[in-house]
Amino acid sequence: MPPSSPIPPPNATTDGGFAWAVSIAPGERYDASAIYAAYSADSEMQDQSVRPARPLFYGYTAHFDSVEAVIDYAAANQPGITEATRQFEERLTRSGVDAASRFAIAAGVRGYLASTFVLREQATPGDFGKPRYVVWEGDCLYLNTVDVAHETGAFEGAVMPWTLRLLLESWAAAKTRDRHGVVIPHDLGYDTTFTGVQAYSLLGGDMTAEELTNVILLARYYIARTGDSAFAAAWRPLLSELGDSLRNRDGDGDGVAERGAFYTTVDVPAAIHVAAASSYLAVKQAAANLALADLLGGAEGERARLEARNAILTLGRVANTQRFGLLPTLLPADWPAIIAEHRFTVETVGDLSSGGQVPNAILADGLLYLALAGHRSAEFDDLVTVVAASRWAAGPMLGMDGAQPRLHDGTAETWFSKLLVQQLIDDYLAHSRPTLPRVGLNALSLAGERHARLGIWGYTDSWNLERGYPVNLGHYPRGAVAFAFTGLPWRNDGVSRP
Repeated sequence: MPPSSPIPPPNATTDGGFAWAVSIAPGERYDASAIYAAYSADSEMQDQSVRPARPLFYGYTAHFDSVEAVIDYAAANQPGITEATRQFEERLTRSGVDAASRFAIAAGVRGYLASTFVLREQATPGDFGKPRYVVWEGDCLYLNTVDVAHETGAFEGAVMPWTLRLLLESWAAAKTRDRHGVVIPHDLGYDTTFTGVQAYSLLGGDMTAEELTNVILLARYYIARTGDSAFAAAWRPLLSELGDSLRNRDGDGDGVAERGAFYTTVDVPAAIHVAAASSYLAVKQAAANLALADLLGGAEGERARLEARNAILTLGRVANTQRFGLLPTLLPADWPAIIAEHRFTVETVGDLSSGGQVPNAILADGLLYLALAGHRSAEFDDLVTVVAASRWAAGPMLGMDGAQPRLHDGTAETWFSKLLVQQLIDDYLAHSRPTLPRVGLNALSLAGERHARLGIWGYTDSWNLERGYPVNLGHYPRGAVAFAFTGLPWRNDGVSRP
């Protein structure tokens, strides 16, 4: 019902917005809707992966030619838009998580969507043409970063799997080769320039092995979510090449890559950055080979399954030498080779070697997409068992130092989103492997409390909080992985469909 007093015109605010002052009598109800609209026919990115370079425009220009047309569409379709919002809120409520966790999920989705672009090669209404889907790495500005997609893929596959397919196809188109086989680049450009060539570089670090595993696991999840048999058939030759490349980076046949295994993640402890063989990568590589066994079948599938078994046996052998089966960050590594590769001093390597003996807070990272895809195998049971035992032996992972979250090994920084993945695996253990020990994490709730306390409505992905605000990374898309908490397939004994 309308308010008892007339609605005055909007007033400008100091930060460029607008506001209405409305008087409402006691007992009255006033519902208001506002349409925020924008339109640009300007080129937003350049595609320099082709010659001559092509400008890229917002995808909505295929349907609209002005901001007025956008407003007309929003007004005409307001009921449907409102209903979609209601369904999202209902999904959050049905998830059963607390209010702080629901806030974290919403912030994660906002942070992701604000980093995405649907682009086309022309700016006039008509045929859309070849779509481009680009995900900014938040404030880092890299485009279609593969290791970031390991988290964002959980949202893309659940809500809009067509975007996950476009990302997979963008990496396939940009593949290169080295002496070991196919290489998937870390990213496809920087800022507003799409090049199809990796822009990221850090001390010459080569993270090829993890990027191969990420693409394999994301392809496995996409196919499970959609049943896209045409994609599965078209990608079979590439998946075979990815498996060959991954296997060729394992020089000693233990199922864990030593080549291209550096800088697998920006995380703590520091030893993980330069490990020639880490427990983190061993778990992810075993999972990727189990995914290949599903996707390839036949002799190639069995060869991938053997690679997975080798990695799992390696993890088991190391765990058997440790107290309570605790896996250290580093598996036995060739430190002289690391010194030669990265020119670290003996003192630095000594520090890294010591750090390599501490537990790895993100050990379960590689299990996520097999769990979401409903994978079942004896090898996966063995892998999950050794990971669960190590995480239980490490003890509680998170605590609070005053208002500051801390990992219990005393470090202050890790990817927030990867801790959300660990919590997802805890939930998987609780519902699918109830006899196995689990850690019990509250990362999702802590994320919501932190964002709400600091007034952050978009997701930021770092534990590094000082002086009351996040100082390491600002806006970031990885938090979209939190959306997975709203529809966990293992609670329904299978893989859910979009």
